[in-house]
Amino acid sequence: MDPRLRAAALKGDVEALTTALNEGADPNQFDDDGYGPLLYAASNGHASCIDVLTRHGAAVNANARCGRTPLDTAAAGAHTEAIKVLIRAGALVDWHESWQGSTFATALHWAVRLGTASAVQALLDAGADVDWDNATRRVVRTVNPTYASTSYEEEEDNDGSSIRLEVVSGGFTPLDQAV
Repeated sequence: MDPRLRAAALKGDVEALTTALNEGADPNQFDDDGYGPLLYAASNGHASCIDVLTRHGAAVNANARCGRTPLDTAAAGAHTEAIKVLIRAGALVDWHESWQGSTFATALHWAVRLGTASAVQALLDAGADVDWDNATRRVVRTVNPTYASTSYEEEEDNDGSSIRLEVVSGGFTPLDQAV
């Protein structure tokens, strides 16, 4: 991978990124771990860099060796604007990681476990499949506060709304309520 793209994507430097791309840097070259500049930009929530990279032909659904896509990475980091830009650029909302023959989490799983309510909402608005159950038998759901046990996580989003989310092991309950 062109080091100029990596550095600019990590820092969120749109000007340096645009210059490197205009000078012929390939947005679809990856490092030894299979990480490309789009994944680096997504990991830090640099929505403007994501937009520039996708307009220059970066493969929006390319996944790293570990199976994660830029959308998974943005969802896990609670980068809602990056999620929206990736979806507008054609990211597959229900793509699921696979590694050595097993399938794992979707972006929705990542957003529920590590993200925020707004990240979950962006994926739901894009039609994320709430019934996807991954190979580790972990599914996502909201918890009704009236019946919640102490095993829930409470997430307060920037807009002040509160939602209780959990990843359930061994269960088959989907995310059954919209945020």
